[in-house]
Amino acid sequence: MEVTQQLERDGYLIKIIFCPYIENYHWEVFNDNYLVETSREFGDGFDSEDECIKYASTFIRNYRDDNGFS
Repeated sequence: MEVTQQLERDGYLIKIIFCPYIENYHWEVFNDNYLVETSREFGDGFDSEDECIKYASTFIRNYRDDNGFS
């Protein structure tokens, strides 16, 4: 697995990871070096980095809303 991008959204670090053996992307979301969530728990992955970033950003928005951090 290879980290292809790292970016920040609303104080959270998103790591985009390419998995060459299954040829898709996954995301991991961190807050203060703590792993909050990973897309590997949800399914087979994403076809592109852009799609991965979109879903990671949606996760962060929903996580913040659900936990009253808005």
